[in-house]
Amino acid sequence: MQTTPPRVELWIRTLPAGAGEEHDDLRRRLAALERRGVIDSVEVRSWPHEIALDGPTVAREREIGGRIRAFRRWAAREGVTLPAFTERTTAGVGRMGPEYTALSLPQTALAVWRDGTLRWVAPCVEGGSEWTPREWIEAAAAGDAPGCESGPRLVV
Repeated sequence: MQTTPPRVELWIRTLPAGAGEEHDDLRRRLAALERRGVIDSVEVRSWPHEIALDGPTVAREREIGGRIRAFRRWAAREGVTLPAFTERTTAGVGRMGPEYTALSLPQTALAVWRDGTLRWVAPCVEGGSEWTPREWIEAAAAGDAPGCESGPRLVV
């Protein structure tokens, strides 16, 4: 029995005009995987450089914070680490308003969902090896990506 291919979220940091070539390439590669049926769908989401952890937040920051908490629960369950989601900074100093702690977000992240369950997050470190979003996409194209185990295999 073949299951539904996974759904992929590509999270990208908002960049200045002309600085998103890497993101464009990842979007093209994911679109190609979608056309071939390796993944069911791709949703490209954007996030800022950082989100507030203990200061005033807006709905968008709370949504992103909820997604990051889901990433952390998955990592704890799977024994995987997410070093790209650990850098904290102090923001709002001086004329920027009251001081608060912020979480710096990676430039690019990828989340793989199957049947409503989070199956993989990149960047991550598993067993001492780092997985980047690009490496996950390359593994998916080769038919061997984490989170795609019970789905269709790409035949080249």
